[in-house]
Amino acid sequence: MFGFAQIRHDQRSYKTEVILVDSVSTLSKDIVDKLLIQKLDHSKNDNKLKVDLRLLEEVLLTHTLISNAQVYKTIDGKLVTEVKQRFPVALVQSDEEFYLDESGVRIEKNDFKSIAVKADLNNLPVIVGKFGADNYVELMDLLKSIQDDGFFASKIKLLKKREDGFYELELRNSNLIIELGNNSNINQKLNNFKAFFAKAKRDAILDDFSRINLAFDNQVVCTKRI
Repeated sequence: MFGFAQIRHDQRSYKTEVILVDSVSTLSKDIVDKLLIQKLDHSKNDNKLKVDLRLLEEVLLTHTLISNAQVYKTIDGKLVTEVKQRFPVALVQSDEEFYLDESGVRIEKNDFKSIAVKADLNNLPVIVGKFGADNYVELMDLLKSIQDDGFFASKIKLLKKREDGFYELELRNSNLIIELGNNSNINQKLNNFKAFFAKAKRDAILDDFSRINLAFDNQVVCTKRI
């Protein structure tokens, strides 16, 4: 997605092109143009060849929903801005509710009220438990590792960090609680669960269990439903 605008500054005209990198971006070029205009209009520099591109990028990155911005000039003097939007990939429910993006950056829920959101925010995985801001990156790394497995990609309903530091996972359309233990050897643990899941489903005994513990190396410990 891209757009054009004319920005007047000290009787000079800046022809700008805004490129929204993500095809599903909910940002509009008007939002980006407004940020650029505010900075250029307050600049005391009347020579467009000396526009501080790094400063313009820093201004764009002050917008909560912009994760990356590149500003450059073409040979014919056009000011080109490429913007990548920040998308929520998980909803955190603790003392407050907010989103996290794939890098573990916090996004406030109110940040989406001013734009048309195309993503289905109601189906995001939910993260609960005992953790602080210093755990956000760790949580998102773990969530991404799980989602990168095709079996789990769209099945994650809830990820919980317990007081003991261990993790639990709940899947959509299932009453099973999966105990992951710590965040080590995640791929092996997920493979162990998939092997158990396939056999239990084949034997029609999946609903017999309430908890599946994967914390032990190469073991699947099952707790029967009472």
